[in-house]
Amino acid sequence: MKRILIVVLLALLVHLSARSQGIMITDTVEAVSLKNNLIGESTRQSIAVYLPLSYQLFGEKHYPVIYFLPEYGETPACYIKGYFNGFFLEKSMNELTLSSKIAEMIVVIVNGYNRLEGSFFHNSPVTGNWEDFVVKD
Repeated sequence: MKRILIVVLLALLVHLSARSQGIMITDTVEAVSLKNNLIGESTRQSIAVYLPLSYQLFGEKHYPVIYFLPEYGETPACYIKGYFNGFFLEKSMNELTLSSKIAEMIVVIVNGYNRLEGSFFHNSPVTGNWEDFVVKD
C-alpha cells in the first residue's frame, strides 16, 4: 500500500512539473465596502488570481503579491480572455516565469467596473468605496 501511494505521488509530481505552468482562478468576493452605494452596484465582485506552479506544489512558500487594477472600463475578464489587445495574463506570467525573467509571484486582478463603466478605485458615496474594497475587503 505504501509503495502504491509513493508511486501515485511521484506520478502526480511528474505530471505537475511537466505542465510547468501556473493557473488562473476566477471567483467572486463580498465587497462590503460597496454596500449602500447610490447606483445599486452589487457587493459581489469578480476577481482573478494567478498562482504560480510552485504554489500548487509547495503551498507553504511565501510569494510577493501584485494587485493588478484594470484600466477604466475594463474587467478582470479582459486580461484572462484576451479581450484587451489579445493580452493573456496567465500566458504572459507563465512565459516570463519559465524564462526566469521574473520571479514567481501571485497576481490578483481586482474588478473596478461598475454601472458607470468604471470607478477609478476611488471612494464615493455614489458608486461605493472602491479604494476600501481593494485595500480592506
